[in-house]
Amino acid sequence: MDYLNSDNSGGVPSLDNEPYYTLMLNTIKETFNNPDILNERYGYVSLSGNGKMLVIGSPNNISTENGYVYIYEYDDVNNIWDPNYYVLSDNGNFGIIVDIDRQSSNYIVIGNSNTNKITIYEKINTNWVTYRDITINEGTIQSASLSGNILVVGTDTNTIIYKNENGNLNEIQNYNISAHSVSISGDEDKIVIGDHNRNTINIFEYTDTWTMIQTFTGETNEQIGWIVKISYDGYNITYGAPFANNNKGLIRNIMYKTNGIWEQHVNDITGINDGDKF
Repeated sequence: MDYLNSDNSGGVPSLDNEPYYTLMLNTIKETFNNPDILNERYGYVSLSGNGKMLVIGSPNNISTENGYVYIYEYDDVNNIWDPNYYVLSDNGNFGIIVDIDRQSSNYIVIGNSNTNKITIYEKINTNWVTYRDITINEGTIQSASLSGNILVVGTDTNTIIYKNENGNLNEIQNYNISAHSVSISGDEDKIVIGDHNRNTINIFEYTDTWTMIQTFTGETNEQIGWIVKISYDGYNITYGAPFANNNKGLIRNIMYKTNGIWEQHVNDITGINDGDKF
C-alpha cells in the first residue's frame, strides 16, 4: 500500500470513504466464501497507490499444495470492485510475497519461497504474463519491493538491489542485512529495510550509490521491522513492532524533517490486549 506523502497528497482513498472500502471488503468476502477455495491461506496483500488495484497472495493451499494470487481491479464506471478477478498460480508458497510496482500498476511482483524465485508479471491487454524472473541464491526470500527500474529483494541473510537495464535484471548492490520487509520509494531514491532479528529499521538513500543514512533501533524485545512501508516521496515511513508493549504490538509512523532528522509523526496505533502482536 502506498501511504500518504509528507504533504498528505497521494495515497489510497481516505478512510472516510466508507462506500469504497465497504465495496472492497464485500467483494473479497464473496470470493473467499467460495467453497472451492476455502482451503487457501490468505493474508499477503498489496494495494496500489491510487487504490484501484488489490493483489492478494494465498500460498500453499491445504488441498492442492499450490499457491494462488488474486488480482482485483476497481471499476470506476460502475463504482464496484470487478468480481471477475484474475488468478495466477504455481506450486507451493507462490504468493507468499506480493507487491505492486510503485510507478505503474501494470507490473506486480510475486515471490515463491519454495523455489526461492521472484517473478515480475506484466499486464498485457487483460492478461498477466511473466516479464522477468530471478532465482535468489543467498538466503530464503522474505520480501520484495518494486519501483520502476529498481527491485529490492529481502532474504533472511541479505538485502539485494537489482536494476532493470535494457530488459535485464542486474544486481547492483548486496548488503549483509536480513530483511523481513523492504520498501522502496516511488522516485527510486530511498529504501527502508526492516530487520526484526536485529530490532532495527535501516534507511538507504541513492546519490551516486546506495548509502545508509539512518538506523533506528527498537526498545528491548520490540522486534521492529516485521513490516515497513515508505511513502512515494520517501519522506514518510511506517513500521510495525508486534512484540512491543508486552506483546500488544504497535504501528509507528516517522517523518523526515530537516538536516537528516526523522521524528515520530503521529501517535502510535497499538494492540488492545497483551499478546495481540498487532
